[in-house]
Amino acid sequence: MNFQTFPFDTQHCGVQMESYGYTTEDLSLEWTEPKALEINSNIRLPEYDLGGWNSFQCDVKYLTGTFSCIKATFSLTRRYEHYILQAFIPCIFLVILSWMSFWISPDSVPARVALGITTMLASITLSSYSNGATPRLSYTRAIDIYMLTCAVFVFSTVVEFAGVHYVFRRRSRFAGPLGRLLRYDNKANLAVPQLVKITIREPNHNTVPWWGATPEQQDNMAAGDVTNIHVNLACKMDVVSRFLFPTLFLVFNIAFWCKYVM
Repeated sequence: MNFQTFPFDTQHCGVQMESYGYTTEDLSLEWTEPKALEINSNIRLPEYDLGGWNSFQCDVKYLTGTFSCIKATFSLTRRYEHYILQAFIPCIFLVILSWMSFWISPDSVPARVALGITTMLASITLSSYSNGATPRLSYTRAIDIYMLTCAVFVFSTVVEFAGVHYVFRRRSRFAGPLGRLLRYDNKANLAVPQLVKITIREPNHNTVPWWGATPEQQDNMAAGDVTNIHVNLACKMDVVSRFLFPTLFLVFNIAFWCKYVM
């Protein structure tokens, strides 16, 4: 049996009858035409639907002669409604639940960590449930791909929070490309919209906007102003994640269901 597309797989099972001790010179097996096979319509399999069947001759030639053979093949299509209800839908709910952390303040560490770890453990439990439905295999099944991708999405929310919280708590300026992005030209302001207006005071008490300050003035910015910039960036990361994660998950679902179901 091939489980690569499990639980959307179709298995082809055969029944073969062959003469053991008599060649075709003594015994010939043939299907009765036109109804070689009669299927009992009252029989229902709990996990499969009989999609079709076929009968044909399969005479085999050995060194001792040709032996008569007939074979019937049955196509069994798996019913996947059970797996939709017990595995796929709960996994989707877990991924959506993990996105709730994007609406929780970056300062609420216990709430976001507990939500991320709980959904991650639940996702691993669902994967264990799906593994018990088939024998141990050396290749990846369709349900494995879906479960693994959902686990990656849940894990990504935890990683996203780690990055957001690091930026949120940072008191010193960033160096490198991110530091140049935030320090602090007009292009950077367009790339990272400010959620908190930051100003500095000149000796003549004129208010100079942060995005209009000279490099010398920017270097003299107070530590609180730098912290506000990082808070703005952290909040912006959460806002972007609210749209980015659902969009990517929707694209993955469209590609997955079109490939294995449509």
